[in-house]
Amino acid sequence: MNWSDTQVTVMGLGLNQGGVGVVRYLLSRGAMVHVTDLKSEQDLYPSIRAIQELERGDTVTWSLGGHQNQDFIKTDVVIKNPAVPETNSFIQIAQSHGVTVLTEGEIFVQEITEAQTQISCIGVTGTRGKTTTTLL
Repeated sequence: MNWSDTQVTVMGLGLNQGGVGVVRYLLSRGAMVHVTDLKSEQDLYPSIRAIQELERGDTVTWSLGGHQNQDFIKTDVVIKNPAVPETNSFIQIAQSHGVTVLTEGEIFVQEITEAQTQISCIGVTGTRGKTTTTLL
């Protein structure tokens, strides 16, 4: 996907910089990123600081302490945290307005597919056992 000048809403930045990686990736591809999270700026300070160190101009905007409907309507793509169910009301709003909804994992698979490389890829997901599984 060509992310250049694409409006992207990242839903769920996370306390442990979980969403920082996807924001970093999107910024490196020229996307215009809007981050929204239910938690406050104070709660998310380490993740916000990590993103602000990456910013080039007005490339990231913020809605913290709650989601706004417009953030899921006036955008081209929503990147949701995998923990957010498809039944979430904001995801439903995005989909009803024709907005593409993806996860970080789906972006990765798209990039590998579009690159048409001979790379083999195995994904290990779940709540527990990923480290043990990959070490074995």
